[in-house]
Amino acid sequence: PLDGHVQASIELPGFAANQNRIAIGRTAAWVAGVAGSGPDGGAVARIDLATYAVTTVDTAVRPISVAVAGDAVWVAGLSSRADGGGLGPAGLQRIDARTGVVGAVVELPFIVPVDVAVTDRGVWVLSQDRVMSRLELLDADIGVSLGHVDVEHRAVRLVVADDLAVVGSDTTGGGGRGGRIDL
Repeated sequence: PLDGHVQASIELPGFAANQNRIAIGRTAAWVAGVAGSGPDGGAVARIDLATYAVTTVDTAVRPISVAVAGDAVWVAGLSSRADGGGLGPAGLQRIDARTGVVGAVVELPFIVPVDVAVTDRGVWVLSQDRVMSRLELLDADIGVSLGHVDVEHRAVRLVVADDLAVVGSDTTGGGGRGGRIDL
């Protein structure tokens, strides 16, 4: 409730609670982090909104962004390379918000996922390389691409509603003093 007071302060060691790493569902807040015991050290923290109890769900990707829609939590991140040479392909993973069961990793056709968002049409994933970005729409049930749009600048944030996707870009090369919005 908005009564002018913070309801709870919860410490999450190993979790970076910033930018696109927090998502709110009906019964829980989800925070992407690297405090897991999985092969990539990836995990999301689930904070029960009624009790503020924290549970950790290990993921097979190192989370970069998290989004919630209904009973699904979507985590975009990097997977381990098959040759053991560090982090490799981008991946998307679904977690059942009710049970905490983690689904298989859907390998994504780009370099680094930056943000993830969900609508009734599917899962939107924003990715970037050094100079360009790509916005990809994936079928939420089977992870197949439904289409993509190349974005001219280095995109840093994605917001979606129904059939509209808004991409925010840093046009200064990382300086943070100039930007652009693409609709």
